[in-house]
Amino acid sequence: MQNNSLAHAYALAGEENIGKTTFALELASMLGADPVFDVFVIDQDELITAEEARSLQSRLALAPAGKHKVAVIKADLLTEEASSSLLKTLEEPPAHSVIFLTTSNFYSLLSTIASRVQKIMFSRGTDDDVKVALAPTGTSQEKTEKIVKLAGGRVGFALRLAIDDFFLELVENSQQNYELLISKSLVERLKIAEKIASQETPEVRFFLNYSLKRFADSLAPKDLGKKLYQALSDLESNVNIKLAMDNLFL
Repeated sequence: MQNNSLAHAYALAGEENIGKTTFALELASMLGADPVFDVFVIDQDELITAEEARSLQSRLALAPAGKHKVAVIKADLLTEEASSSLLKTLEEPPAHSVIFLTTSNFYSLLSTIASRVQKIMFSRGTDDDVKVALAPTGTSQEKTEKIVKLAGGRVGFALRLAIDDFFLELVENSQQNYELLISKSLVERLKIAEKIASQETPEVRFFLNYSLKRFADSLAPKDLGKKLYQALSDLESNVNIKLAMDNLFL
């Protein structure tokens, strides 16, 4: 940016919630992109359609209100048709535009798209990095220490925890339940299984997905991973939730 030699498109690759979108938005601000008229973020949970990709191409073609137009796209959710539409934008990028594709797996991108972007790998930061990122949010010291432990070096995850108290509580509960899941006390495990079974299905699903991610980062026995996947499968198959949780925590 200092040398005025930015590429027209980048792939920011790394695990979820590590800070890829946060990085792109901060850089957009430094580039002088108007946050309302020049910055386009497609970071939804649903698949991105070809129509959305074509609409983005049209908006990027307009003259910027500031100095640049910036698009931030969650590339993992691009359909094949949307990828083809995006490819046209990457082949003929509009002037004064920078496109950021965020992805948890760079090699999942179409080869034609991957060849037209510069790859930047993101890794987890340190606890100090997380504290620095949280400083501008005005988060209390007590809450900061709590978030740092839960974030595990993921800056984007930490920032979400800082601004969303409901999400923070959900993650805290999931962490506590996961610790009980891997404990040796059968009585405690069965008690927590009953507690989780009384929750709404989305909260149970969140706990299972959270536990799978924790399992992937740990040295827990392999059979735990199988049991977590089975519990998720049972949940999607409308198996009685209490039965599924009992099977998991036994």
